[in-house]
Amino acid sequence: MFHSRIHQKPWLILAMLWCCGQVCAASTGEAPGVLATSDEQFFVVFETDPNPIPQNAPFSIVVSVYEDRERTRSAKDIELTVDGRMPQHRHGMNTTPVIKALDNGKFEVQGMLFHMVGLWQLHFDITRDGETVRAQTTILLE
Repeated sequence: MFHSRIHQKPWLILAMLWCCGQVCAASTGEAPGVLATSDEQFFVVFETDPNPIPQNAPFSIVVSVYEDRERTRSAKDIELTVDGRMPQHRHGMNTTPVIKALDNGKFEVQGMLFHMVGLWQLHFDITRDGETVRAQTTILLE
């Protein structure tokens, strides 16, 4: 009986394994680095400084946004917003990051600060022609 239940719900097992992999990959506070927006319109590459992200200390992020999965075409005519949220605590950062657009779809984000340990979501909101899409990742600070 138990064996047949497992065969009936392989999607549940796959979803559980995927979730475990997401949390485990970020358990050290290291930034994973490459993300796709929910609609796969944009692909985001980012690197934090320092890496891993420190607790209650400022860090910066260099973000590159691309229009293709191979990351050969830099996104143009876009705006970027970056934020950190703690969904389990229903709050975000106590600071407002400053974002500077560089060349070729690249941005420098200063003033990030994850002020407490726990599960953080790092949001990259990309806006073009009034439409905003999001890429996000989860980071667990211990």
